[in-house]
Amino acid sequence: EYPKWEISFREGFHDGLISLETFERIQKRRKSREPKRYSKSGYNEDFPLRGHIKCTECNHMLTASFNTGRGGKRYPRYVCNQKNCKYQYKSISKDDVESNFLGLLQGARLSVDVFNFTEAILDEVWSENKRQEVKRNRIKRQTITNKQKEIDRIAEQSLKVTSDKMLSVYEKKIESLGNEIQCVEESINEHNFTENNYGTTLKQVRSIVQSPATLWKNGDLTTRRAIQELYFDDNLRIDQKNGFGTAEYSVLIDGLVSSDDEETHLVDTLGIEPRTYWLRASCSTD
Repeated sequence: EYPKWEISFREGFHDGLISLETFERIQKRRKSREPKRYSKSGYNEDFPLRGHIKCTECNHMLTASFNTGRGGKRYPRYVCNQKNCKYQYKSISKDDVESNFLGLLQGARLSVDVFNFTEAILDEVWSENKRQEVKRNRIKRQTITNKQKEIDRIAEQSLKVTSDKMLSVYEKKIESLGNEIQCVEESINEHNFTENNYGTTLKQVRSIVQSPATLWKNGDLTTRRAIQELYFDDNLRIDQKNGFGTAEYSVLIDGLVSSDDEETHLVDTLGIEPRTYWLRASCSTD
């Protein structure tokens, strides 16, 4: 399809990089899904899923807070506060929500074959970025050399100047070039794509691909948000009685799963402890 040349959308003769179904799914999601926005007030270590989950009944975001029971004990809960929703003010314990979310991540754990595939991609991207860094640094050093030559030329010219005004102009120009050289020198970085950094990055990728649930459970808030964004394109919808149900993983994760063949690479969920769906939705009455 190329509207500029009045070429309508049509089936091609070559093999596509992705299937038409995947392409249409990506386009639909790009056009229809609302962007996820995390407000500063919702960015909270105590409730890492706040701003990421919606009530399945009214499609509004769940909020989260601590309920205080008798004796001053605090209970972390997720709750729907949407007016006229049948689940308004009915809460779900944080432990139940996060336990079910970890179940989703466990179900999305990818196979060793898929990790090897992603490792090969990382290796290629890393090598290319390293080549580009070397090229950029070479250009920057040449820029420094040229500017230093310009400083030498201006300094030599200034020796022939008798006017204090013109001498001041030359001095300002030399100072400006010196500042430019300093900025370029500070921008040269030869430590981004070292072997040590590659090993660290590879370890992080391995954790994300093979153990997302463990990484999310033990990670800081930034790591948890990153995993949520990677594995789920849209905000998850949660039912007060049945939990998350069947969640739709991101296009990227689906693509990794289906890239090898039609058989899924997802871990057999029969080997995973059954999820604990909550049998009730209640406010704290302790």
